[in-house]
Amino acid sequence: METTHSLRLCDDIYLPETPGINAKDLLGRWESSEAEPRGIDQIIFTETSDGIDAHILGAGIDGIDGIVDWGIHRTQHRFANAVNSSQFTGVSFVCDLGSGVAMIQANLKLGVMVVGAHVAYPDTDTYRNFFFREFLAQTSNNFTPQIASLEALSARLKDCYKRLLCLQRCFAASG
Repeated sequence: METTHSLRLCDDIYLPETPGINAKDLLGRWESSEAEPRGIDQIIFTETSDGIDAHILGAGIDGIDGIVDWGIHRTQHRFANAVNSSQFTGVSFVCDLGSGVAMIQANLKLGVMVVGAHVAYPDTDTYRNFFFREFLAQTSNNFTPQIASLEALSARLKDCYKRLLCLQRCFAASG
């Protein structure tokens, strides 16, 4: 049993032995819910033997260019919904676009993928650096909404109760 230590007792977190972050909810085709997306029209996530790839199909500028293939990029980081969880929440990665770089972050919230992109260009006289956010819906059948089971809710309540007791001890010790 390993604990992450901090300066405050309330911040000590029990880290159970858990498997890696399970990203199965991410896999598949995600399409923009916008009638005219600002940056990303679609992302297709696929799992390979050594990671997760993201194939991005970008939206053209003002709808003029149609779909622009940004290519396939390896996701660099997977994120869980808590420090002691294996439940997938998001990914981040960088796309080299030739004329610039896009730093992408994508997270799942209530069955919707929220994608934020910071696009930066070395030549800021010609192009302006910009940020955009897209909301994507999964169009393949890989996503199944998570419905909390009674056991999961019970475990979550027990965890909240432990945290409340810890906070109570902290306040009592500082008072």
